[in-house]
Amino acid sequence: MLKIKDNINLKELEKFGYYKASIYGQPSYNKDLEDNDTLAIIIDTRKLFLDTWGCINEKYLLKVADDLIKADLVEKVD
Repeated sequence: MLKIKDNINLKELEKFGYYKASIYGQPSYNKDLEDNDTLAIIIDTRKLFLDTWGCINEKYLLKVADDLIKADLVEKVD
């Protein structure tokens, strides 16, 4: 599972097109993707959550989170 590093201010996500919202009742920073998919970062846990209408797989998550990974904002956790 991927999460935003603890030392990162979540407002930094706005530079990457994320906006403050909620997903399934949890406060988050969301980014709209193709085909009505959403990449969300849950504020409480900082974990990345991919809400899709199709199949969820790790390769797709890595692709859509690539800008955050390249900016060194993300770490892998169990």
